[in-house]
Amino acid sequence: MTDHIERGSILYDSRRFKMAEDEFRLAIAENPTDSYAHGMLALALAALRRFDEAIKEAKECINLEPDNSWNHYAISFVYYHWGRQKEALNAIEEALRLNPHHATYFGMAAEIHLMRDEWQKALVMAELGLEASAQNVDCLNCRAIALSKLGKHKEAEVSVDQALAHDPENDISHANKASILFRQGKPTESAEHYREALRLNPNSRWAREGILEALKARNPIYYPFAYITAKISDMDRRASLAFALILIFVPPLRSLTFFLLILALAARKFFNLLLLLDPFGKRILTEDERASTACFGVWLAVLVSSIIVFLLFKPIAIVAPLAIVFQVLLLVPLMRIFDVTPGIRRDILTAITAVTAILGIWSIVSSGLGGRDFDHVTESEKMMCGVFVLVCLLSIFYPNGKTEE
Repeated sequence: MTDHIERGSILYDSRRFKMAEDEFRLAIAENPTDSYAHGMLALALAALRRFDEAIKEAKECINLEPDNSWNHYAISFVYYHWGRQKEALNAIEEALRLNPHHATYFGMAAEIHLMRDEWQKALVMAELGLEASAQNVDCLNCRAIALSKLGKHKEAEVSVDQALAHDPENDISHANKASILFRQGKPTESAEHYREALRLNPNSRWAREGILEALKARNPIYYPFAYITAKISDMDRRASLAFALILIFVPPLRSLTFFLLILALAARKFFNLLLLLDPFGKRILTEDERASTACFGVWLAVLVSSIIVFLLFKPIAIVAPLAIVFQVLLLVPLMRIFDVTPGIRRDILTAITAVTAILGIWSIVSSGLGGRDFDHVTESEKMMCGVFVLVCLLSIFYPNGKTEE
């Protein structure tokens, strides 16, 4: 290992990724055929979220040494942090084919399955990794997350405690412990571990979002709503699909569930409004969260104004029930926009939400302002209303494209 690679590795482990990049580039300048230098440069570039450059370096790494398992791990790492799950999984499977006894590779495979909401597969990969190395912190953490998602919180806590015992300075372990404590109804203890995770890694999105929820959940009124949201996030893909189908084909359950979901969402955003009054809470909210909170404030003002208008002007009160219901339903895709990674995914959901809002306005005007109540509108108008409701419902499951950091 050259001096540049050694210094670069130390800088990388210290999260000083730009300085690490410079060292790895100097190593490559000295020896352009050093595959490890190309691979480490790929990891540093991925940490800087310069994914196009990172993939180029990772591919060069493989071209130089196609039979080196670590090189395939490196490109899997880049794809994983880019959110390209299929390519990441294919690459780590190749790394495991070349070296089926490397715990870190199993840990990466487990992380990818977690990203894909495949909790059982993630658990299997993590436990295979622990067979190779019982003290591997990545595998212990992945095992804990998978167990927690599967509802086995006691086993999950044992696993994460083992991870903390082996590496008490690991931010993922602290965030993981905090998440488990939160699900056990201990938001205050949860917030302490999230604080520690943020101290160790100020850029951890998981810890930052977690501490926001934990701070809000100290209010006993908010915690039940936060718990509902957490349980929904614990669903794997098959459960999410089954849940969506049940909601579509069982109208009474759909209405009740959707009401609870909207109540939870509104409570979450309302308490974000209150966090803006808290110096620490205001500082920790991201630009997206502040924009989302401001958008919720506008939505709430419009809703309250609409109710007041309907109370004051009786002639248009015929549209009040439909208009209020539609405004409430529209909150779901409207707030979901800010949960999605900026880029094409967010642009698509924004366009869908805008079209849905126009459809809702058209339905209200068409059915109500003509003096008819909903029971007397045409079948095509009822169908358009149904489409509006369905789009709002399905927006819950729109992929956000984010990874845990």
